[in-house]
Amino acid sequence: MFRRPVKSWAYLAILCIVGGTKMTPSKKDWDNVAEEFYDNIETAMFSKATIDKDTTMLIWLSKTKMKHRGYVEKTETDLTVNPFLELMKAATSDDKPQK
Repeated sequence: MFRRPVKSWAYLAILCIVGGTKMTPSKKDWDNVAEEFYDNIETAMFSKATIDKDTTMLIWLSKTKMKHRGYVEKTETDLTVNPFLELMKAATSDDKPQK
């Protein structure tokens, strides 16, 4: 579980107590708190990438936010077939069990 910023909790506490009566915050209120939390994380990520020039963060942001510019992670596989295995497969497929 993560901790939300204090101002967000204070905001919700104010929403819960309106005019001396307790109110349950709506889903929209909780969504607003979550969005504020995500905004804070996004701001930290961008500042780490742009101000601190953190290479890991730059690579991650490029792969996730700049796919349309060609920054994608590709996995290349070099598959070589052993000729001996091919010969064995051919030999076993030609052999038919005798009855």
